[in-house]
Amino acid sequence: MLKTSLALFACGVVGMGSGCSHGSTVFDAPDVGDCSGAPVDGLRLVTWNIRWAVESSLDRIVEVLAATHADVITLQEVDRATPRSDGVDQADEIARRLGMSSTFAAARTEGSGDFGIAILSKLPFIGAERHKLPGGFAFEPRVALDGRVCVGPGESVRVATVHADVYPWSRQENLRSLARTTADSIGGGVIIAGDFNDTPDGPSTRLFENEGLMRANSAIEPTFATSVIDHVFIDEAMVVADTTVVDSDASDHRPVVVDLERRER
Repeated sequence: MLKTSLALFACGVVGMGSGCSHGSTVFDAPDVGDCSGAPVDGLRLVTWNIRWAVESSLDRIVEVLAATHADVITLQEVDRATPRSDGVDQADEIARRLGMSSTFAAARTEGSGDFGIAILSKLPFIGAERHKLPGGFAFEPRVALDGRVCVGPGESVRVATVHADVYPWSRQENLRSLARTTADSIGGGVIIAGDFNDTPDGPSTRLFENEGLMRANSAIEPTFATSVIDHVFIDEAMVVADTTVVDSDASDHRPVVVDLERRER
């Protein structure tokens, strides 16, 4: 979320001065399963910037997510053991309540805890990685979380999430790096979802279209105020069956829901 205070501007640009939050390397890997289960007919993915549940409560966040019946959820602005969130590991707690597994990657410290992004899944994880993203003169440190979930015997889909920087120069570096990281999997099942802090026709989001990915969610349904800045991109191995934006005030962003199917080979 864009902030305009001069103090925060100084923290973001000058970086890591007295009183500023520092980058964090915390990574909570998921419990890993295998891909021996039955094939998945369809996959419902939700992406949502929950703003550490400060706009409502963790109960409200869980209630909204439960109603989506998602198979995979990507979350941005997630607290882990921070004083402002009463020490709760939000990714782990949301996943536990929804009967899902989770993985979390911190971008920076927040008080005595961490702040970052997460992937939750009902489908088995077979792995996940945290990628520190480049971005000169950024508002704050940024990371991507890159996981794989099973969709059938020997079959998996790569799911990555990101919360890109608010400054355009840093945002483009963030997303260009993520595009390079996932390029080798395009055509085999790739989903990239998150808060891009850029509009559908912005230069940062167009990077993924240039890599051969397609937009999965509507370019006109607002996800933050009156703008569309939360996006889902997929490769040619996936087909969009349906997409919607949930009308919720539990966060300052609205959840994006996308129903996907594997393209027949």
